[in-house]
Amino acid sequence: MAFEPPLDSVEAICFSVRTTAERFVAGLAERQLVGTAVRVEASCAGPRGEDVVVSSREWLHPRHFSARDLVDRVHWQLQGQAQGSVRSRRAVVAVTEPVTRVRFVPATAEPAAAHAEGLWGGGASELVERGMARVQALLGYDAVRVPVAQGGRTPAARQTSVPWGERTRVVRSPSSPGPARSPARRRPGSSPSRSPVS
Repeated sequence: MAFEPPLDSVEAICFSVRTTAERFVAGLAERQLVGTAVRVEASCAGPRGEDVVVSSREWLHPRHFSARDLVDRVHWQLQGQAQGSVRSRRAVVAVTEPVTRVRFVPATAEPAAAHAEGLWGGGASELVERGMARVQALLGYDAVRVPVAQGGRTPAARQTSVPWGERTRVVRSPSSPGPARSPARRRPGSSPSRSPVS
């Protein structure tokens, strides 16, 4: 969606992008697809009047994106950069110029049938997902985190957390014991261990 004149307020951009998000979701639905990964691109006017992408990020969803989810992602992406927060670690650069265009690019589109509700409705997992999405919309992208198992020797080392909706990127395999320890060394001032004499 192109903005004329360019917009410099995150709230104004999010309000203006709603219809584009609805058309994007409807366009996928016409093809019987849903988006589970979407790249959001924000552009500013370049020195010669051309659009220059200044913010691009791929967002994931554990189920599939609705129009409201897409607007939330635009808000988090631009708000996180405006505040200079670490909320979006993959942010390209801070948006310092008024935004001229926002684009939604489907990174992963899957058949809608694979994400359809069951015969008896979505059940508890769908309610949990909706609740998590709502809390995340209120508090921010990085505020809702889920635990992920990884390898480690202590209980604290065997888990990490990722923002809800992100793919888990495990540093160590859950089956590995964690970083190898160096051989036991004698403490200064202690006597070497003696083996029993037979």
